[in-house]
Amino acid sequence: MQTWVEPDTTLDNFAMFNPARQDLFENAWLGNLGSPYTPRWFDYHRELGFDYGRHERDAYITTLDEVKYYRTNVPFTRLYYLAGQSEEQLFHVTHTRNFGPQANVAIDFSKLVSTGYYQYSRNDYGNTTLSGWYTTKNNRYLIEGAAIRGKNNNEENGGINNDTLFNYPNPELAEPFRTQAFTEWSNWQGRITQSYQLGKNFSYQINDSTTGNYFDPKFVITHTLTGIDHYYLFEDPATDRTYYGTLLYESDTLRDRTSVRGFENKLQFATSLTHRVSVDSVIPAKLFAEIYALQQHHILSDQAGKQDYDHFIIGTHLLSPSVGKHGGRLGIDAAYDLINKNYDTKLIIQFDSINPESHIFVRYGLLNPTVIESHYSGFRDEWNGSGMPTVFSLGLNAESKPQHFTFHASFSMFKDYNYASTSTWFEEHYLHTNTLDFNIGQAYIRKKITLGNFVFDNVAGAQFAMDITSIPNFIYTGDWYVQGNLFKNALYSQAGIHFWGSSAYTPMKYDMITGRFLEFASYGTNNSSTFPPVIDLFASFDIRTFRFFVRMDNIAQGLFNKGYYEAPNYPMQPRSFKLGINWDLFY
Repeated sequence: MQTWVEPDTTLDNFAMFNPARQDLFENAWLGNLGSPYTPRWFDYHRELGFDYGRHERDAYITTLDEVKYYRTNVPFTRLYYLAGQSEEQLFHVTHTRNFGPQANVAIDFSKLVSTGYYQYSRNDYGNTTLSGWYTTKNNRYLIEGAAIRGKNNNEENGGINNDTLFNYPNPELAEPFRTQAFTEWSNWQGRITQSYQLGKNFSYQINDSTTGNYFDPKFVITHTLTGIDHYYLFEDPATDRTYYGTLLYESDTLRDRTSVRGFENKLQFATSLTHRVSVDSVIPAKLFAEIYALQQHHILSDQAGKQDYDHFIIGTHLLSPSVGKHGGRLGIDAAYDLINKNYDTKLIIQFDSINPESHIFVRYGLLNPTVIESHYSGFRDEWNGSGMPTVFSLGLNAESKPQHFTFHASFSMFKDYNYASTSTWFEEHYLHTNTLDFNIGQAYIRKKITLGNFVFDNVAGAQFAMDITSIPNFIYTGDWYVQGNLFKNALYSQAGIHFWGSSAYTPMKYDMITGRFLEFASYGTNNSSTFPPVIDLFASFDIRTFRFFVRMDNIAQGLFNKGYYEAPNYPMQPRSFKLGINWDLFY
């Protein structure tokens, strides 16, 4: 059953254009729009099933789970364009139209190009998505489909080979480690989802001589078929190979290639989310229950040959009716992989009728690692591991939307957690995969305060884990701005600062061949690991269906330090100007 969401036309976070910077806390990213990134806030989001494990560029690449389906009364087009220094450009266009009340087609195209502030760091992404849906007149049958073509080509400079970069006369001309290396990703994705609603027809009296009918759905049967074809390439044709250390394979060109092809079949049977009590009255269902079966088959090809990965997962979702005076509801998510003997269970007790709305959660699972955590074969590194991570988490989340307040606290225990490291970065320059047992406690609080036209939106977090230095213990971010109408309410605006910072920590190294950020590893003393406030200045404006912003990133550069490193040898972007526009067109 489709749930429609109004498009976001507000100015809140409108000027935060970089996809890698849109999480709750600032990620560590390699200084150029489109470059790899990794969280500073520890987040374990592994789920059962197949996962190749290359997530360092996810924010720039459209996936099937992100595809939006539209329903419009008139044809609609959204245009977005960003321009910045160093040939930084981001273009995004969406066009959609309904064909009567029963069908819709949409096309979405995005292009990201950024030369970068330092040599040989150009990123180039393109994503094209075609989607649509059709439903019968009685709305019982619905079919949705989407296809994605994505491709990106990124120069890999290995970082800047300069210990005193910010004292250099022309930092942008500083020599990088590599000048010819690049990564290339190519992907095709497709999905078709069909659903059929089961329920009862009811008749009602319109007048003395006329009756009508309405349908009350009870159950929904859904089938989803998904196919993917991904291709990953790293290549460096340079003749000087000393940077890579000892090689496993010698060839004219250093090249690592991996392809992943596969399909998924998912069958779901669920109760309806809503209950129609009259022709013009729909209420949420008291009980939601779902059972599903998921089959996955993928073939991976690399230098070691072909390998098959099969999963067959059965699972259930359950959300009980409210009970007790505080409206407590019990939610259960449970899944089991019959082939790999893995499982994941989650229990949630939520209280919807108290303020702040709160829920308690517990998670326990034995999950298979991602493919790249367990297997990799390349010209410099190769490994085959069998570690199965176990996770136990419990926590509390409380949120009051009217008071703009959120509190979250959790404690997690990991056994056989997979990570990559290197013992000698510049001498042998090879990677290891390791497992680690550790515990981590995390908490954050978010509060948005509005005083007249002034808004102060702040988030502060703390996280502590024994023997882990690659995450900061304290991290914070905020947006302070003034908002209001100008020119007799013809123009609405927000103007202020975005800032973030963290306590001292050891940033993770980035390995450009495998795309792995090397966790829990130390590095040399030529890189800063402390982040006083990093400040961006922005102003956003809204004129009916036209929005635009101007911003200056890292405006405080030189105030606390001449410059910072997001990762060893990868400097943060310097002070830079951006301009972005968004125009919604209705025909």
